[in-house]
Amino acid sequence: MAANANVVTDRGPSLGALRQRCNGGAKVAKRSNNLSLTDAEIAASFADGQWAEQFPPILDVELAAKLAIVPVGTIYDWSSRGLLVNCATKVGKHLRIFRDRFLKTIFNEGFSCGR
Repeated sequence: MAANANVVTDRGPSLGALRQRCNGGAKVAKRSNNLSLTDAEIAASFADGQWAEQFPPILDVELAAKLAIVPVGTIYDWSSRGLLVNCATKVGKHLRIFRDRFLKTIFNEGFSCGR
């Protein structure tokens, strides 16, 4: 039985559903490479004390933007479009992002929407 790409799960909408919602239905660009980070690779990246200290497991928007090398506004944009549902949560008015899930979302699922 094939899984429906547009199903909303207990973890939020599927990437297929997000692709359809992005930019009013425009498709999200899929990754052309086969890059897929593992949990071990992400953990190894932050094994060095300097990196772990600079980017703790829970990031604020500014640190997430610095880690992804994108403007802060891009993080808010991704969040408002539901692209960070599996790696971010609101704490009061503040957005908190789980570093490892954030990296997996960017590198493994990938998303890029033009305005």
